[in-house]
Amino acid sequence: MTFVVYVDDASILAEARERAEALIAKHPARLVMVDASGSHGTPEELQSSTHAQIVPDVPTVLFWAGKESVRDRNFFALNELADVLVLDSSRGSGDIESLRQLMEYFSAGRRTKVQDLAYLRLAPWQEMIAIFFDDAELAEDLGKIVSVEITAGSPAEQYYLLGWLASRLKWTPSSVKVALHVKGKPRRVYEIALSSENSTYRAKLEEPKGPVVCLTVEGAHPREQHCETLHDVAVVALVEQAILRPGTSDVYRATLDAARAFLEHSAD
Repeated sequence: MTFVVYVDDASILAEARERAEALIAKHPARLVMVDASGSHGTPEELQSSTHAQIVPDVPTVLFWAGKESVRDRNFFALNELADVLVLDSSRGSGDIESLRQLMEYFSAGRRTKVQDLAYLRLAPWQEMIAIFFDDAELAEDLGKIVSVEITAGSPAEQYYLLGWLASRLKWTPSSVKVALHVKGKPRRVYEIALSSENSTYRAKLEEPKGPVVCLTVEGAHPREQHCETLHDVAVVALVEQAILRPGTSDVYRATLDAARAFLEHSAD
C-alpha cells in the first residue's frame, strides 16, 4: 500500500506525520507526505511528483487533510491517483461546508472509494441508539418517531446521525421535526433525543462521569436510567478502519443521500 497524506496547513503537519507513521507501523506501507502549506507548484506538477513515489500494483490510499476538498484543484489531481479516499468532514472550517463539498463529489458520480472519519466516529452512538430498541415493547415506537434533536460540536456529525436515522427509518424532511444544536468541542456528540407522540428516548453524554452515555425513556413506557461506557475511537484507529473497509457501503451512501435531503430542506 502507498499511503499519501495531503496537508495544506503547516500547523498540523507534524501531527499528521506522527499519526501516519503510527498507522504504517501496524500496516506496512510507503508513506508519501504532500506538504502544500508553502510553494508546491501547479496541481499537475503536484500530481506528477506524487505519482513518482507511488508503489505500482498495490492500493493507494489518499488521506486528505486539506482545508477544502472538491473546490481545491489539488484534490482532483491527487484523487486521480487514489483507490481509496479518506477525509474528515469535521476538519477545516468546522462548519457544514466540508460535508456539502463531499455531497458534490458524490453527485458528480466519482468512483473512488470514500471513507469519512466524521461518519465512522459515530458508530458508538449508533450502538447506543440501538440499545433503546432492543426492548421489544419500545421497538414498536420506532416507526412512530415524530421529532429528533441532536446536540454536537460539529454539523457534520449532526447531519450524519440525522441521515443515518432517516435512511433506516424512511424519514423525509416533511415527516419528522428536526432540531440541531451546535455546541461544545468539535467532532463530539453530546445528546440525541427521539420523540414519539407518547415517549421520549434520550441518550446524553455525562462528561463528569467520564466517557459515559446515560439512556433515559420517559412517557408511556418509562424505563430506569441506564448508563453505558462510550468507546470513543482515536483518529489513528479510525483511519485504520477506513483503509481496511472494502469500499463505500450502501448504508453510507443512503445516509449521505438522506443527510443531503435534510440539508437542502433547511436551506429552503
